[in-house]
Amino acid sequence: MGSLLFGFKGRINASQLLKGFIVVIIISFILGMIPYFSIDLWWLSSFGIVLIWPWLALFAKRFHDAGKSGWLALLPLLVSFAINFGVGQVLSKMIPIDTSASEEMAASGDVGGAMTAAIEASIPHIIPGAIAGIVVTLAIVFLFNAMIKSDPEENQFGAPTN
Repeated sequence: MGSLLFGFKGRINASQLLKGFIVVIIISFILGMIPYFSIDLWWLSSFGIVLIWPWLALFAKRFHDAGKSGWLALLPLLVSFAINFGVGQVLSKMIPIDTSASEEMAASGDVGGAMTAAIEASIPHIIPGAIAGIVVTLAIVFLFNAMIKSDPEENQFGAPTN
């Protein structure tokens, strides 16, 4: 599993990509839900940025399977960022956040209190945001995975995958 998620060499087929992304999505969901259960541990959710590495590794090897450059892995990542940003904007309009407590704390000079108040105010967004993130990620993974056609012959990235 380590080379599947973290290595950039070789090729993987469509089912291997999906298996890898199931792991990435589960870890991402868990990290995203941490503030919902413990505001004091909100900072742990920022470790989700580390998941960019396996995202790129999985897609790079999938593009290798088609005989293409691994740099193309940036394309689905950027599409995911753009769509998830848009979905986040829509969710923020549907579920408004009351920032008054955070603003009061910041005005009084209590930066830590302002951050805690901001995190508490964003709790209603956590579950809808996590679900939307899963749906968007799965849609992008399935779409790009379907578009990438495996090279049945050996190529510069290795032997064909089964």
